[in-house]
Amino acid sequence: MNNDHDMQNIKNHWDRDGLSQAIHDVLIAIGKPLDTLTIDDLAPLDQFHRGSKGFTTRLARLADLKSGMKILDVGGGLGGPARTLAVEFRCHVTVIDIAESYVLAGKMLTDLMHLNEHVTHQVGSALDLPFEDQSFNVIWTQNSGMNIMDKARLY
Repeated sequence: MNNDHDMQNIKNHWDRDGLSQAIHDVLIAIGKPLDTLTIDDLAPLDQFHRGSKGFTTRLARLADLKSGMKILDVGGGLGGPARTLAVEFRCHVTVIDIAESYVLAGKMLTDLMHLNEHVTHQVGSALDLPFEDQSFNVIWTQNSGMNIMDKARLY
């Protein structure tokens, strides 16, 4: 398999039609007030990795994140960890993910939380980042590296 084929397989595996609407509908169904959502309200939906939000917070402390740092969250999916880093550590986070449906859903959740000045989302490949060198203080990846076969190129 070549890298482009690997990335297309990953994209096809994760992309979900109607993901934003499904998340919106679940939030309404469970009675979450959309105008006052918190990272804790969203954690069961957007921190789907081992250890949930507590693990994100622990990793951030270990990384010694500071207010104002620029973080690139590679493979950040819906952006749960990114919003946690923005709210709890006052970082500016850019999420890049290959699955457009996750990026769109992440943008929706970030919009609902009024965090657009602190978290941005964009579609892109971890193996072909569209950023200048030295654009970020920290490169963050939480449970996404396992999906990228070319580890040497990733790291």
